[in-house]
Amino acid sequence: MITTRSTDALFAAYVDARGSGSITTLPPWTTQDTNAVFFYTFADNLNDNGGSLAGTYQGTATSTLTQSSWVGLIAAFVLE
Repeated sequence: MITTRSTDALFAAYVDARGSGSITTLPPWTTQDTNAVFFYTFADNLNDNGGSLAGTYQGTATSTLTQSSWVGLIAAFVLE
């Protein structure tokens, strides 16, 4: 994901409908909500003005399970 302005807000979601446990986001992502039963995590990458610094980002997280049936999604929104 490439953002071009500091008013771009970045959000990430990680989901595994087959598992249970926890998904942990890695810096610079901040976990905002997580559920160990349905197995999802929502995170953001926001700075003090509510946006993300312009630059290149990738979603980074770890799972407590070793299986590979979970998915991550990153979305950017322009805040004006």
